[in-house]
Amino acid sequence: MFARCQARSSRPIIASRAMILAVAVAGCLALTGSEALASPVRCGDTITKDTKLQSNLTNCPNNGIVIGADHITLDLNGHTIDGDGERVENCPPETPCDVGVFNEGHNGVRVKGGSIREFELGVSVLGARDNRLHHLSSSHNTFTGIIVFDSTDSQVDRNSASDNGSRTEDRGTGIVLIASHNIQTERNSVSGNGDGGIFVGDSHNNRIAKNSVSGNSFAGINIEGDGNEVSNNTLHRNDDNVLVFGNRNRVAGNEISDAVGCGAEGCGYGISVEGGERNLVANNRVASALNDTIRVASFDPHNPTVGTVVRDNHARAAGVDGISVGTDGEKTDLTNTLILRNTAIGAGDDGFDVESAATKLTRNTANRNHDLGIEAVHGVIDGGGNKASGNGNPAQCTNVVCS
Repeated sequence: MFARCQARSSRPIIASRAMILAVAVAGCLALTGSEALASPVRCGDTITKDTKLQSNLTNCPNNGIVIGADHITLDLNGHTIDGDGERVENCPPETPCDVGVFNEGHNGVRVKGGSIREFELGVSVLGARDNRLHHLSSSHNTFTGIIVFDSTDSQVDRNSASDNGSRTEDRGTGIVLIASHNIQTERNSVSGNGDGGIFVGDSHNNRIAKNSVSGNSFAGINIEGDGNEVSNNTLHRNDDNVLVFGNRNRVAGNEISDAVGCGAEGCGYGISVEGGERNLVANNRVASALNDTIRVASFDPHNPTVGTVVRDNHARAAGVDGISVGTDGEKTDLTNTLILRNTAIGAGDDGFDVESAATKLTRNTANRNHDLGIEAVHGVIDGGGNKASGNGNPAQCTNVVCS
């Protein structure tokens, strides 16, 4: 999974994710904490019934609150669970340390209504189903604001995850799903994190919708899994805005702008499909990428890019190409691409740049791009109905007919 990312970018993005996994796996095996439900709740307590905080928990030296039973609600009641900002030294083996709210294996749990900050992990759900995390602010944590690991059928909604790992070398991520399925991640605000905004790794059939994702290093939304939906999100000023690797993922109806790049080759894309079969990119409005607004490429020979459909998108003001196919990566691993009814306007190079002959272009429009409207290699399939005008190169199109 990570080798592909290194191939497309020299950025050191591995450390924070590896640390997330290490902390999460350790937490799956054992729990510690007081079993008593004292009033008021104290740092490190394990709760076993519905609990509403009556005051802040401040400078917790280790864990904040540990969930100890199924079907309970932790209501922060507008209060803050605050760590001390220091890594726990000599954390016992197979024991979670420095987690703001920790739930391992308890189903039907609801956590809501307050702030978690200055832990290694803000909120962690491991090996559980039917959880809901909502109306939480998780910020200034070392690694991750919210992580859902090896869990199913849960909701992460209306939260804020910001400034995690932004001030440390560990580079934190806002919201992370790992080996988790059927998670609804909706209406969250994810901004200013030191690594990515929302990362979905080895996770399938999740819905990432109506989130606001901005100002994150690396990718705003990074999908590595199958059957995930990324829809109706707003993404702005992330290094890359949306990255996709996997099968049958759907990226649709998003408003995407200003992929700013990361100072290394391979960054600055609005939407980039980088491997897998039958992915769909549809009805997005993508503007002002440092590189291409939409890219289809293949970087992993074990997971070639096959059967990608890019349709009904509006691509504007790309730094390089509006929509590209095969300009990066391995062209032989990139097949059966359909580019249908898209519009590309004002690109710094070509409106459409297609270097994979195993591509069909049908009813696309390319206007006022700096070089060609459509630059396609010999052998592409001309599906007809393509249009180009006002482009810098008087030929307008190559190897397809444009009216």
